[in-house]
Amino acid sequence: MPRQPRQQWQPISRLPILASLIDGMLETSQRQHQDFLQIKSKPHVLDDPTVDRVTRVYMQQISDLRFYERQLKRWWGQENLTDRQRAQVEHVTRQLSYLRETDRLILALLREVKKGTINRIMEMSDVELGIKMSGLGDTLTDRQLKLANSIDAYVKNIVKHGGGDADILQNMYDHMATFKELLDTSTQIEMDVLCAKYEGFYRFAMLLESMAKAIQDGRLTVPK
Repeated sequence: MPRQPRQQWQPISRLPILASLIDGMLETSQRQHQDFLQIKSKPHVLDDPTVDRVTRVYMQQISDLRFYERQLKRWWGQENLTDRQRAQVEHVTRQLSYLRETDRLILALLREVKKGTINRIMEMSDVELGIKMSGLGDTLTDRQLKLANSIDAYVKNIVKHGGGDADILQNMYDHMATFKELLDTSTQIEMDVLCAKYEGFYRFAMLLESMAKAIQDGRLTVPK
């Protein structure tokens, strides 16, 4: 295990230097936060190594802030501080709090950005990439995604345990109301997007379509 760095206590005369250091770090973090806010809408301009490297930098910075915080508390506890020094300790303490919160916001943004880096784009299939670049998937509501996902999970669970189309059809009726709600609330394009997004849902839809054609052609008789 690496040894933890020891706290190096500083005299109160170093307060102005620490204040300047914290102010500079805060200014840099705020500027970086604004940069990543702009990148959030186009995360593909970054790659995983870059995001990982910046993430490590800000995780380390947050970790190191505890040393500054301890030093400020130590100075605050001194009885011989002048009013000016005490006011400056208060100011730096507030700046330190702002810095920690800004760094946490940056880390949260980096987690979002990493979901769409160029590495994620390269991992996508042609269909997934087409949906992403066209923005068609953005029109889907949480309800539509939830319904499609439930059917997708049903089919994939059967396949996972070695089942096939016959097994899917056996309990298909339990999911017909869900599928009908999707049909009633989705456009054809949205249904196509859901089929491209969820492999199990697509298989369910194709089985239904095959059944409908078989009934229409007279190859399948529906009991009255």
